[in-house]
Amino acid sequence: KDFHSRFEALGASTREARGRVLEAAFQTTEARRESARYRDLAERDPLTGLYNRRYVDEQLSLSLMAVRDGGPALTIAMVDLDRFKRINDTRSHEAGDDVLRAMGQILGRLAAAVQGGFAARMGGEEFLLILPGTNGEMAEVSAEEVRRAIDEYDWLPITAGIPVTASIGVAVAPAAGQHRSNLL
Repeated sequence: KDFHSRFEALGASTREARGRVLEAAFQTTEARRESARYRDLAERDPLTGLYNRRYVDEQLSLSLMAVRDGGPALTIAMVDLDRFKRINDTRSHEAGDDVLRAMGQILGRLAAAVQGGFAARMGGEEFLLILPGTNGEMAEVSAEEVRRAIDEYDWLPITAGIPVTASIGVAVAPAAGQHRSNLL
């Protein structure tokens, strides 16, 4: 009887310990998931869904270190919407937000076409494309794709005829520099 009682107690203790381990594993997984979600919120622009300046600062520095270490070229393209204030003032800030969201979709799609590429909203109506592994010729093609995508987008329902255009500046590392400030 004594042996049986101890055996049962040991089994209960083992099951309880196993339950605590499973609970701890679950809580750890949930904490990691929440941490990743908060990190994503901290690195993304809530309006466009694109990465934000904080993410650019981190990733651009890493990418430029790879270039300095002999890695592939890196293209950045700064995209600035022309006369954006006119859309906000004439149509409304809601229409301006719709333009920014559409730009986020356009630039996000174009950046995704390049392995490791991403788009970011730097602030206001300024965006940045980071395109690793692209040279000067490819940079020109990418800038033309951005221009064409903006030109072909149906802005009429949003802007009621106010044209949406952008100025695009392109720099390629290492040719244009190997430091963030030089490229931007």
